Amino acid sequence: MSTVGVRRAGPGDLDAIAALTRRLRHRLSRWEPGFWRRAAGADELHPLWLGHLLGTGETPARVATRGGEVVGCAFSVRQPGQWFVDDVAVASDGDWADAGAALLAAVAERPALTCVPRVDRARAAATTAAGWEHVSDYRLQAVPGPGTRPAGPAGPADPPPAAGLPAPPHTFGGPFDPAAPGALVVAGPAGSAVGSPAVAAPPVYDPGGTTCVVDRVDGPDLPALLDAVAAAAAALGARQLVVVCGAGDAALRAALDERRFRHPVEVFRAPS
Repeated sequence: MSTVGVRRAGPGDLDAIAALTRRLRHRLSRWEPGFWRRAAGADELHPLWLGHLLGTGETPARVATRGGEVVGCAFSVRQPGQWFVDDVAVASDGDWADAGAALLAAVAERPALTCVPRVDRARAAATTAAGWEHVSDYRLQAVPGPGTRPAGPAGPADPPPAAGLPAPPHTFGGPFDPAAPGALVVAGPAGSAVGSPAVAAPPVYDPGGTTCVVDRVDGPDLPALLDAVAAAAAALGARQLVVVCGAGDAALRAALDERRFRHPVEVFRAPS
């Protein structure tokens, strides 16, 4: 088998990268449509965005090659205070062990996070082999319409106690500000939580409505607190709720399991 190499990507790699990311996007949609359902026209829209990134050269992009053929790709997207390594894709599951691991090992931007579909154990193994650490999870629940759950306690004028806690690492641009317009803020006897306003998905995805992302949850009754958070998300018009759970947060993980939150994503952090 030919040796795998990694190099910077350029405009001439667009067709190959578009094919790799299209394959990935279709698989994601099958694995968890509540998180990754493809939007209409996504296959036509996404290559235009990739072409823009490759054309400007401002977003570090890399491809893995074998025998001159592009068999993997990854883009490092700048976020406040960190990089999000996105559109990480390979030609086949068997390519993760060499091409995928080589791509992730070649990422030089720091600090950097990437998202791995939980069902894709070959990708998770390659990410770990490249030295990345599993740091958090995204847990997902559909949100019923307003009024279908007991209302959570109203957010106070002052930031809730959870606002002072460090947020687990995530790729949603947090930690979220409880004073931001439309922010999800819950505080009461069960505990407190801070999250985002209800936000739309990226244009290539259509999960069925807006999403609230909660990155701090703390209190003595986490299952009841999650019910209050879901009610608050419904009141904001969200149709999905994502809770960021630190990889070592056993108590929150148990409460999420109890409330039947699904587990589509593991978040990994690049070695320092």
